[in-house]
Amino acid sequence: MASQFRFLSLLFIAHASCGFISLYAQSPQFVDEMIEVRVYGEYCTVVGTYSFKNHGTSDASWTVFYPLLNNADLPFPDSLFVMNIETKDTVTVTAARNGISYSISVPASKTRKYKVYYRQRTPARRMEYILTSTRQWGRPLERATFSIIIPDSFLLASIS
Repeated sequence: MASQFRFLSLLFIAHASCGFISLYAQSPQFVDEMIEVRVYGEYCTVVGTYSFKNHGTSDASWTVFYPLLNNADLPFPDSLFVMNIETKDTVTVTAARNGISYSISVPASKTRKYKVYYRQRTPARRMEYILTSTRQWGRPLERATFSIIIPDSFLLASIS
């Protein structure tokens, strides 16, 4: 008999909350995302690759808030890191109750990719990933790709 695993909601918040000092002086854009969720039963892993484009004429840095669910059904991740894909440098992360913050740097007229990885226990055998589009960025994504990988021994009970 197959175990059931539910994705009650794929609610992704694709780093939509972001604090940046000078939106008008520089034109940041959250360009695309590629998300992979792997189900293991007792936990899931999420690997997100996010592209940020600097339309400005000078180098820019922004602080990104990446929300994470933190409750009895989905406790705060027990493993987490952020990496600049080009430099392979690990980015310093500041954890809060419902997410993390980290800084990104993008040279003038360039695009940079950042990878976010986390492992989250799933005691209720369900996963949620928050998606609020690019509301804070004021532009739609150019592309978004989502993969959910579930072992053959599991039965997907629902997805929304």
